[in-house]
Amino acid sequence: MDRESLRPLVEAQYGESRITVLSEETINAELDAELEGITEDSQADEAFCKRIAQRLLRMNGNVAKEAGTQINDWKKKHPTQTPPKKTPKIEEEDEDDPKIKALKDEVEGLKKSLKEKDEKAANDAVIDKVRNKLNETFKEGKITPNSYFVNAVIAKIKLPTLEEGQTHDIAKLAKDAEEAYYQELKDAGIKFERPRKGQEHRTDGPDKEALAKREAFKAKMRARGKLPKPEEKK
Repeated sequence: MDRESLRPLVEAQYGESRITVLSEETINAELDAELEGITEDSQADEAFCKRIAQRLLRMNGNVAKEAGTQINDWKKKHPTQTPPKKTPKIEEEDEDDPKIKALKDEVEGLKKSLKEKDEKAANDAVIDKVRNKLNETFKEGKITPNSYFVNAVIAKIKLPTLEEGQTHDIAKLAKDAEEAYYQELKDAGIKFERPRKGQEHRTDGPDKEALAKREAFKAKMRARGKLPKPEEKK
């Protein structure tokens, strides 16, 4: 087994946790170290992978905590003036101290990771609302949708970029998804009927409204003597 094969097995054991500050070099070094002595893939079982995952998560937590502690200590030793103003000497010291730069880079990486996680959670919530709205549309039209094509359409949804203060138009996104669903069916060569709101998707007999109009017309013609009355029929 090589490192590329082991890594996804280990990542599957993270659960809700994530590696946020450990570098790729550190992770790869740990995986390579664990692979020493492994001669068969069967040795990398769930317990083996879980032990590696727990150690990496523990290391990640320790590094993040240590980074925060060292940055706070550094800030205490270098208090910001009021109003905040950096002197050329401090700026030069920041640039020249590789330890401080590395810590700042790790903290920035952590912030970016958390921001991306929050954005993904928000987008997933919007997609769920679109799916629910689409299902409501199908239900109103008395349609049993093809779940395969519904999932395919939902997976292709690209949420638009919003300006500050804007929110996603769920109704429009659901309408676009509905159109995309029928297009998927059409492209796949599947025949379908698009329902009319408030009506059954399919009917097994003549339209009731059409029958009523037909009978009214017949009655009118009988009154004018254009058609025989029912009792006159032979």
